[in-house]
Amino acid sequence: KILKMDYMENNKLIAEFMGYKLTKCNRGQAWERPTLSSIHDDYKLHGRLWVENDSYYKWGTSWDWLMPVVQECLTKGEDEHEWDAIYNAVGTIDMEDIYQAVVEFIKTFNEK
Repeated sequence: KILKMDYMENNKLIAEFMGYKLTKCNRGQAWERPTLSSIHDDYKLHGRLWVENDSYYKWGTSWDWLMPVVQECLTKGEDEHEWDAIYNAVGTIDMEDIYQAVVEFIKTFNEK
């Protein structure tokens, strides 16, 4: 199982990977995306994902949020071997496995 602390840290990695920038606003801090995707229409508030409210982060609980991240990983990967873990996880049709594979891909991608 993913611990809550790990989940929040992983969501921060995903947010940055997907183009969100941490900004200050009247309610504190928020992840804001310069170009908003219609995928997040149900979860956005003026284009912001509030940092203090983790219920906005659905990458580990919603296929509608997770699959665009998978697609982005496949777009940014340089060769098919980087995608092996993601392909294998998608084959299991287990959201937690796919979420973990995406997080590991992003960590490796960020190290390069």
